[in-house]
Amino acid sequence: MRLPGLCLPILLALLQNAEAAIGPTVTIRLEQNDSSLAPSITAFGTNGELYAAYRAQGPRHQSSALWLRAFDSKTGRELRRSQIKAPVVELPQAPSVFQVSPDGSRLLYAETPAIVGPNRTMYISVIDASSLHLISTTDLAVLGLSNPRIFGFGAESRTITIGSAEEDSDAHHRPLTKSVRLLEMSTSDLGRIVHDQVIANPFEGYGYTVDASGTLWFSKGRPIASALAEYNPKTKALLREIVFGGDYGLSRALFLRDGRILGFTHEASYGATFGRILRFDPEKAEPAHTERITGCGFKQATASPDQLLAVGICDQQSQAELTFGALTVCSAIVLQTGTLHVLATIPLSTRTTWHSVAVWHGNGQVRVATTDESQTVKIYSLAEPLK
Repeated sequence: MRLPGLCLPILLALLQNAEAAIGPTVTIRLEQNDSSLAPSITAFGTNGELYAAYRAQGPRHQSSALWLRAFDSKTGRELRRSQIKAPVVELPQAPSVFQVSPDGSRLLYAETPAIVGPNRTMYISVIDASSLHLISTTDLAVLGLSNPRIFGFGAESRTITIGSAEEDSDAHHRPLTKSVRLLEMSTSDLGRIVHDQVIANPFEGYGYTVDASGTLWFSKGRPIASALAEYNPKTKALLREIVFGGDYGLSRALFLRDGRILGFTHEASYGATFGRILRFDPEKAEPAHTERITGCGFKQATASPDQLLAVGICDQQSQAELTFGALTVCSAIVLQTGTLHVLATIPLSTRTTWHSVAVWHGNGQVRVATTDESQTVKIYSLAEPLK
């Protein structure tokens, strides 16, 4: 059948704008949630269940409890909920970590101190995913760690990895990482430390990260890191290095179970913001593939439970004097981890700097969950990528 003359151009335009027109298939309103004081955070389980966590507001803008809820991510139907006791904090308070263990059995929720504010606790809890009941909890502040960071579940789901860095400065007053202390805590009892090691930094650099196996990677390059180095403190050998160059370093590194690494950047050139996604294959220092996103840069990213997809928050902030720091662009970029092919660009709210994103892939389906200041969870259903 022959299409009328105007139909083909219109059809092409609709296809080209399909990403921009994407909207949620399910919207879930979070009861008893004031997102301006206690923003919610989400994570997908291995079976496609969606978990949400947020502080419950009490009298005088205080909170002493944490809401946990599980949903069917296809329909939005609530499957179960619970409220667990948590240390009393002054609101606002935002979560810093919410993870599902690799085996899908447990959840990790954590809060770290805000840069400005009254809350100085480092609350961390492990929750049973099937019942949403508390397994163990602790306040990391009692350990007296310097510059602590929570990296999350170990590869076998039995431990939580915590990092603590001793820092100094060089002759030019640039920060240096002198050493890193790595602790592994039992998920059944967060008061029990099963491994504790201090590793001196052999490189003149600032910063470090930990991969999914609990291995330490030091940043290399000054003043901005241009590489990450996997280091064996026993043999004092450099095991692997990835080089990403640039003037801004990595804003996020995702270590995948098959040895691949995804690096995300937030950069600018001649006043224009852009982000790079770099895929490093095993035993290769240089990126095997790079994808550039114009108009925004990445500030966080996470992978699906099967690690075939990833989603990153890509934003741009105003540099104008009156609106400095306000978001002008904010999107969730969904991509394949193997090819870096972008599947969808989902517009996010620019009225807040708080966003949570999660992605799931399985049974021929792709779902993305987002939260912002709207007191809702939005779930987007996407077409499965071609093989």
